[in-house]
Amino acid sequence: MEINSKSGSRLESFLENPSKALWTLAIPIMFGMGIHTLYNIVDMMFIGRLGGNAIAGVAFNMPVFFLMLGLTMGLGSGVTASIARFIGENNKRNADNSAEHALAMAAVIALIFTSAGLLFGDKILAVLGAEGEILNLAWDYLYIIIIGLPFMIFSGFFRSILAG
Repeated sequence: MEINSKSGSRLESFLENPSKALWTLAIPIMFGMGIHTLYNIVDMMFIGRLGGNAIAGVAFNMPVFFLMLGLTMGLGSGVTASIARFIGENNKRNADNSAEHALAMAAVIALIFTSAGLLFGDKILAVLGAEGEILNLAWDYLYIIIIGLPFMIFSGFFRSILAG
């Protein structure tokens, strides 16, 4: 199947000037990461008003959160590469197939991480060293993250599909 002429001309412009193409792809990613960092800074400013234990509770969640984020972004990079390769081959059918499989994979990952988080989240935090009041605060924060986790996973995969 042929990819439409607009995509073909975009591919040609990327091949003609790879440096510009790299920046065209990198700037939105850098902007998104900057917004995410700003969000975390503002989050910590508000949490800091609640006290040191609240900050410690959030800090215990960072390894868990970044594990989930890293896996999502890593698999998303593979999705982007797969779709981009098929588009480069003018193979729309396989590009669409890759996107569909990516969404199925996102659903499975979201289900596994959400279920595991709800069932074992407090135990994971305890293994990381949280105890007492800090464990309770860490679990309160992790619970909210777990509820929003499917949205984070799907948004990462949708971004990867669109980038591909």
